[in-house]
Amino acid sequence: MDRLKQGRSGEALKLFQAVYDDAKTGLAAMDCVKKGYTTLADEGTLDQNAKEDLFIKLQRITFLRPLYARYRVESAYYIGSILAKLKDNEQARKYLLEVCQTAPVSLDPESLWAKAKTLLLETLYLQGEF
Repeated sequence: MDRLKQGRSGEALKLFQAVYDDAKTGLAAMDCVKKGYTTLADEGTLDQNAKEDLFIKLQRITFLRPLYARYRVESAYYIGSILAKLKDNEQARKYLLEVCQTAPVSLDPESLWAKAKTLLLETLYLQGEF
């Protein structure tokens, strides 16, 4: 955020892109591992210690997933915002649309969803239309 406020949008874009990529990869890894662990747990071939270990790991995934999802959606918003300011509307739309599809919908103008929707409509030259 500081780099963005200082007008160093290129550096800020790289940082937000790294956060976005890491969060996206982390979410994919969690989904993959969770699926595997769930399959193992459902097979019923594990001893009690292994089941308890899997249960703890699944709880940790359940705890971490919303954090990574939040990092992904927030970084997508900032990437879209920076790209819109740099007049790269096509790329900005991709990230802003993702925010509108994944962030909680809210009519509060300060919400992430409302800000992303407003920027998205601006990049589509539809501001004020809906």
